[in-house]
Amino acid sequence: RGLLEDAEREYRAAIRGYGEASQIDPNEHVGLVKLARAQYLLADGFLALQGAAKREEMLRTYEAGTSSAERAMLAVSPEFRRLVTAGARAEEVMDRLGREAVPAIYWRATNLGKWANAQGFATILEHKEEIKAMMNRCLALDENYFFAAPHRYFGAFYARAPDFAGGDVEKSAYHFRISLERAPNYFATRVLRAEFLATKR
Repeated sequence: RGLLEDAEREYRAAIRGYGEASQIDPNEHVGLVKLARAQYLLADGFLALQGAAKREEMLRTYEAGTSSAERAMLAVSPEFRRLVTAGARAEEVMDRLGREAVPAIYWRATNLGKWANAQGFATILEHKEEIKAMMNRCLALDENYFFAAPHRYFGAFYARAPDFAGGDVEKSAYHFRISLERAPNYFATRVLRAEFLATKR
């Protein structure tokens, strides 16, 4: 228990530090990505495990991570920023983001996805296309990012989604296989495959 508490304190300290740094230079996208990742890990690795007592803080932390990563996306590409500021939806102009934006795109998608999942099926459907567009861009630009995360995402997505919303067992199996071939020792992929694909089969 003590080790977990120490780790949680370290994540909170990291979030404070990266948050302060982002106020000094709001266009420094690398620090914003680190902030978004730390916020995700605090919410997913600590708050989500504490149940109802931490639910509201967990949701706020995922929302903050989504916002931090979005700021990173805007900072990394002036063209993307110009189009979004003019009213374009982010998923419509993903092609304006290059490989250097993959970390920002990925951590925005994961924070938003976890937040939506915690809100329920209707919210998942509302944001499904946006998240899918972001992950498709990650897949196109760097399929090996974060232990082949784009393939891991689509493995889980196609297994979890009902047929009417794009679910496909064979596509799920393909993406999980590729993810494990690229990063066989990232065990979260095996857990997700067991939890969603194996149970659906």
